[in-house]
Amino acid sequence: MLSSIRVLEICDEAGALAGKILGDLGADVVKVETPGGDLHGRRPPYLGGVLDPERSLAWLALNTSKRGVTLDPDPSAGRALLQRLLDHTDVLLDTFAPGTLEAWGLGWDAMQRQFPRLVRCAITPFGQTGPHSQLRARDLVVVAMGGNASMTGDPDRPPLRCTMPTSYYHAAPEAVLGVLMALQARETSQRGQLVDVAQQQQSLPIGELVGVAAAILILTLVFRSVVAMTITLVASLLALVSGLMLLRLGAAVTDVPSVAPTLGIM
Repeated sequence: MLSSIRVLEICDEAGALAGKILGDLGADVVKVETPGGDLHGRRPPYLGGVLDPERSLAWLALNTSKRGVTLDPDPSAGRALLQRLLDHTDVLLDTFAPGTLEAWGLGWDAMQRQFPRLVRCAITPFGQTGPHSQLRARDLVVVAMGGNASMTGDPDRPPLRCTMPTSYYHAAPEAVLGVLMALQARETSQRGQLVDVAQQQQSLPIGELVGVAAAILILTLVFRSVVAMTITLVASLLALVSGLMLLRLGAAVTDVPSVAPTLGIM
């Protein structure tokens, strides 16, 4: 599907799933790791039970369908190499804090001038603009501010975070959808777009969806109960009507003279 698309992924764990999905769709995803490797998300359990960051099952699962390159984009030499990579890139997928690329002279306006067909997908906790855009946050903060944590745990205890970083995994499919739409639009406009993905914003509808699902479930149960009661009532009425008809038929039969003696039965 995306075999002609090259994606440059410069992400921590928050964007790894988006890169994997794009890779699974056929894109050539090149994961950029700083010298020393990407330590984000390398948590247990480990493959074979061996305590080794290279064998983290979570990290391995999120980074299939990718190639890798070592690059530290912070020094000037690294930025020059990054620009060379962007010359051959269709999609830049990153989790830089807002303003980081601007400080390197690679803000969106500069990118549009230098790489007009480039699609950039930026995944951050609170988006590129807004009152919280400059705040950094991990999954725990995002799910709390997004309302997701209020739906987990017991009613008489504090909110509880899910085992997995759900804000990352909710934002990733939305990021992929945004990238796909931007690539489709590029076929007509010949220009890339900035896809701004805020993890908190993607977490907010989860509570609404759960509420809607609960309402649907309740309505379904009520509907089923009403239907069951209606069927029972109708069946009872039919049984009553049938019984009355049989009684009337029995009464009518008793009024008919017996033909048994004529037939020689009695």
